[in-house]
Amino acid sequence: MPQTRITADNLAPLVDILTWFLLVTSITGVAVRGATKAAIIHIVGLDDALITIALLFSIGQSSAVAVQTANGFGKPITSLPSLVILTDLKAEYAASLLYIPGLCFSKLSVLAMIRTLTPARRNRILVYGLTVTVIAWAITAEFAAAFQCQTPRPFDYVAGTCFNRTAWMNYLEITNIITDVALIALPSLIIWNVKTSVTRKASVLLVFALRIFVMAASICKLVYWNRLSTSADPTLDLWPVAICSELIQCLGILAACCLYLKPFLESLESGFIRGGDLRRRGEDSLSGSRHRTVSIPLSTRRTPSSTTGRNLARSRNTTIAEHFDPDDDAESLNSRSQIIWETRTWAVETSTDVPPENGGLDRNLS
Repeated sequence: MPQTRITADNLAPLVDILTWFLLVTSITGVAVRGATKAAIIHIVGLDDALITIALLFSIGQSSAVAVQTANGFGKPITSLPSLVILTDLKAEYAASLLYIPGLCFSKLSVLAMIRTLTPARRNRILVYGLTVTVIAWAITAEFAAAFQCQTPRPFDYVAGTCFNRTAWMNYLEITNIITDVALIALPSLIIWNVKTSVTRKASVLLVFALRIFVMAASICKLVYWNRLSTSADPTLDLWPVAICSELIQCLGILAACCLYLKPFLESLESGFIRGGDLRRRGEDSLSGSRHRTVSIPLSTRRTPSSTTGRNLARSRNTTIAEHFDPDDDAESLNSRSQIIWETRTWAVETSTDVPPENGGLDRNLS
């Protein structure tokens, strides 16, 4: 079998190698994340479903790039027949449509995880607001990607009529960077107000800050795209843009998976994640919250001593209500806004009833 070499006029093998390597890395990251979370937290959440969906889109997008390389991508356009060029453009179109939702779901997975970190209403409003922003960004970008050129050939930017694709890519990646900045800033705001050591805060924030590498890849893509988008040989010259896209979606998935690696989870033992898990299980793992406690003793009733000479039944019922102020307790991430505990203690003694001497009812019940 002849060996395919990477040359200046044949960069398809290089694109293939990097694409499959980054895809395998993404799959490994999601698998390790799932195994770690199953071993430590023992629960499957919304964030797990979202990152799995993101991985499926990544697999589809990488497969589309593989179809591109099998049909002339990475080679001079002058050496390719028109039918091969058409197949390459269709595959590139499919890859662009799968790229955007993959990024969206990986971001939503992070937001679903951030939501479990805080019970504070104002923080959750920020999470919901950013979630809506990410979804709106994905919808608008997907719509633009789907209709970048005139129908019935929206994929043919070589011979068709298209809008300003350079401006569209700039919008896509700049807004992608902005949302990544928000995904770093939001958990930083939440975690920095936690009453814990600066070292622990820094170790937690460092993991969220890994999205900086995603932003760096997006900046590289912008640089290459603005330099090469008007190239007369797109099948050969645009290969760095394709690699940057693969790198962005891989790093986005890995940044979400690193939040569930064991060292990070161990740094959250003060209640960030495990507290959320315990709250879902209805268990208690709360401490250090400012609250008010009210103890309400309920009625205690005993049988007439004149009837039996002994207590037939004795009961004690106490209700303890603890009220947490969500705003006062917003700095503590392992708290709940309101807890009501009811504790009942019963003691029962039995004896043979003796009829009252007067044949009537004893009215001296206590």
